[in-house]
Formats: sequence, structure tokens, C-alpha cells
Amino acid sequence: RMTMERPPYRVAVSAAAAVFGGYLLTLAPSVPFWDAGELITAARTLGIPHPPGPPLFVLIAHVWGLLFAVGEYAWRLNLLSAVCGAAAAGCWFLVAHATASTMYREIGEEPRRALALGVGCAAALLTAFSFTNWQNSVETEVYSVAMLSIGLVAWLAIRWRAHRGRAVSYT
Repeated sequence: RMTMERPPYRVAVSAAAAVFGGYLLTLAPSVPFWDAGELITAARTLGIPHPPGPPLFVLIAHVWGLLFAVGEYAWRLNLLSAVCGAAAAGCWFLVAHATASTMYREIGEEPRRALALGVGCAAALLTAFSFTNWQNSVETEVYSVAMLSIGLVAWLAIRWRAHRGRAVSYT
């Protein structure tokens, strides 16, 4: 059974902030090679990049580009990838921490907490700075938004599992 302790959200935010700092230092300043230019243009014009086209990404990027009106448009959309990639790292921290918290019941509570924090940090940093994920998080690409979606759904599934079977009060 999963523990009902409050997840270490502050540590997850710290891990995401550290990842974001790394992404910001290496963020593409403008339009990089490959699909990024096509995706930036599609987001700006609400067009369709090469088939089948990622319509949800185009809509998210278009709204981001309108609301976050700081800097060159291409840089703004590159920043969207960095923000989503860093947020995904925070989600992966929470997923790994929750999983590790349920393991190694034979060791004491404090060593298990420290181990779970270490596992969470390792998961966040290793996923964020693996070559492909890092490359896709510092330029306009659909993969950071996808990683955030997957990480968020995984975290919500873990939270659902921890709370299932409990009475819910809506008052």
C-alpha cells in the first residue's frame, strides 16, 4: 500500500528549477535546424506542419506565443519547450520518489526518505539531461509537451492509487 505522506512538492519544484536553469543556459536563441522552424511557423499562423501534424502542440504554442510576448517569437517557443521539459522533470521526480518510498521497508524510515529523495532527484536529472530529451527541450519541439503530459498523467495515477478506496468529503 502506498504511503499517504504529503509529497515533497518543494523539492520537486527545486529539481524542476535546476533543470530549467540548465535549459535556459543552453536554450536555442532563434530558429534551430530540422523541424523547429516548421513548428514555429505553424504555431504563428495556426497552420499544419508536416503530416499528420501535432494540432494540440500548435494550439498550445500559438497561445503561449501570444500571452508570453517577450523576446523574439522563435525564442519564446523555444522557452515553451524548456518550461515544459523542466515541469516534466518535476513530475518524474514525484513519480520516482513515490515509487521509491514504497520500497525497502526493512530499512528505517529516515534512510528510506533520504533514498527516495535521492531516487527522485536522480530520475529528474537523468531524464532531463539525457541527450535526446535535453536537445528537444531547448528548441521548439513537441516532445517536451508530450513528456510533461506523460509525466503528469503518471503522477496523477500514482496519487489516485494512493487515495483509492478512501471516503471523499466534498464539504
